[in-house]
Amino acid sequence: MLFPKSFMRCALFLVLSAGLILAGSNGARAGNTEDAQKFIQGLGDKAISILSDKSVTSEAAAKTFHDMLVDGFDIDLLGKFALGPTSWKAATPEQRQKYMQLFEKLVVQIYSDRFSLYHGETWKVVGAKAEDERDTYVTGTIIKPNPSAQPVQVDWRVRNKGGKQVVIDVIVEGVSMTVTQRSEFASVLQRSGGDFNAFLQTLGERTAVPPPEPK
Repeated sequence: MLFPKSFMRCALFLVLSAGLILAGSNGARAGNTEDAQKFIQGLGDKAISILSDKSVTSEAAAKTFHDMLVDGFDIDLLGKFALGPTSWKAATPEQRQKYMQLFEKLVVQIYSDRFSLYHGETWKVVGAKAEDERDTYVTGTIIKPNPSAQPVQVDWRVRNKGGKQVVIDVIVEGVSMTVTQRSEFASVLQRSGGDFNAFLQTLGERTAVPPPEPK
């Protein structure tokens, strides 16, 4: 006999345990994927319902979009990533607080700008893929009213944070919004010679411009 029975029993136990752990992990991922799809479809449906309702005032729509984005996006994570670890660590607590306030305004402004371009497009989730036990990529398409126009693919990276789904990136036609924002901030900081207060001033000037009203 090559191996004693005790060794074989131990090996069998480890194999069975690994199988149970893997099955549990796959089940959790499947659940996260389904939840992420429902979450993104819900966000899209809510946005379109607001834009389609002519009785909703521009002020009410702006307030709803703000609440929806702040609640549905991980603003803290997105803000830190966009700034980069070096600049975040170098900033004072007061500068960080001011930056996060401005970054939240910027996120709301960016997506409000995109919502304002709505002209009867339809939105549909077409699939999802688990990245790991926390993150899921949800793929959706935006279909324009013009039959000759190509649909636009949008991938949402959704993270499960303690049972709550939040967006941590949006990829439009293969271009990551978070990576783009990080590159833009790096350029602004470089132009300001690393002066964080000058960077905050530039960011403040940008977010001071009111977003266009939804049409």
